[in-house]
Amino acid sequence: MFCADHWLDPFPGKGAYNYVSNSSIPIFLYDPSRDSGVTNNILAAQVDLGPTILDWLHYKGPYTGMGRSLLDSATANNYAISRAGDVYLIITGDLVLGYDLQKDKSRFLYRHSGDVIEKKDLLEDSASADARTRMERILKANIQSYNEALTRRSLE
Repeated sequence: MFCADHWLDPFPGKGAYNYVSNSSIPIFLYDPSRDSGVTNNILAAQVDLGPTILDWLHYKGPYTGMGRSLLDSATANNYAISRAGDVYLIITGDLVLGYDLQKDKSRFLYRHSGDVIEKKDLLEDSASADARTRMERILKANIQSYNEALTRRSLE
């Protein structure tokens, strides 16, 4: 398994730099038992690497970390969470939401698939209200789970 780290845009304002492109990295799984490769553009996060490796090794024991196996196509979680400064990001297949935990409110919501340069903020768009609420709940639940695990020292 090979995984890049996140990058910083050396030329801000030039090209398609946005919250999603800044969070995008390649992950390469090499399986010598396969003759041909497969390209899969599923949404994933670095936190998914641990569960993926354990799944690849057919590990069936307990795992208290976060993330999901990228080898499990039945997994319903199709989002990635990251942090950019004081803003938490949740990225789904179509949307990116920026949430300020200190102010307990969302800062922006963009449809990254059709608005690459993130010009149209959908935060106040009534048609996007359900998606925004769902993304906020998922993000808050993940932050809460992570903080509780740190407090209990149960991340292994």
